[in-house]
Amino acid sequence: MRNDFVKAEVSNDNSNVYFKIYCKDSISPYTDSAWMRIFVDTDTSGVTPNWEGFEYLINRNNADAKSVKIEKSTGGWNFEKSGSAEYSVSGNCMTVAVPLSALGLDSENVHFNFRLSDNMQ
Repeated sequence: MRNDFVKAEVSNDNSNVYFKIYCKDSISPYTDSAWMRIFVDTDTSGVTPNWEGFEYLINRNNADAKSVKIEKSTGGWNFEKSGSAEYSVSGNCMTVAVPLSALGLDSENVHFNFRLSDNMQ
């Protein structure tokens, strides 16, 4: 394994959802493949196009030093860009600020499930 998750905290304001992800050890560089992904399920009915029940994937492709792509599934492992999110890493903690609009949400509707993944083969 590479980045072993130990805890995740999630909060929101009127504009963003904030993920704070803690790993056992210092987080590896953003240049690693399949690095620090967040899968988001905003439609629990399973009707909208998704991959394994998740409509959005944050950081499917490698990040740059300050931002990650947010993508929406068009069905299966096929995605289109829906936005970008700012992130930072300090030691074993990563914080990601995801615009609600990039997840098809608004401040009155912030309900979702999520899963974390690192180094998925």
